[in-house]
This record gives sequence, structure tokens and C-alpha cells, in this order.
Amino acid sequence: RPSLIISQPVNEKIWSRGIQKPPRKIKVRATKNIDGLVVVYLAE
Repeated sequence: RPSLIISQPVNEKIWSRGIQKPPRKIKVRATKNIDGLVVVYLAE
């Protein structure tokens, strides 16, 4: 079972410019639930 889940908007932001030019930085918000699963969201 994965311990980290990247949300769909974060994934789209990472791949927005393709594999050759990924963004250098993106602001994210990570939350951890009671089971220890970390979910990453865009901070905006």
C-alpha cells in the first residue's frame, strides 16, 4: 500500500510542460491522516 498520494492537480502541474522542462518549484500542502497516509495537494 502506498504511503504517499499525489493529487491529480499536483500531477498535472508537474507534467504541464512535459518531461523535458518540469517546473523547478511548486508549492504544495501535505496532510497526514490517522492511518499514516500522506496526501499532497496544491497550496493555492
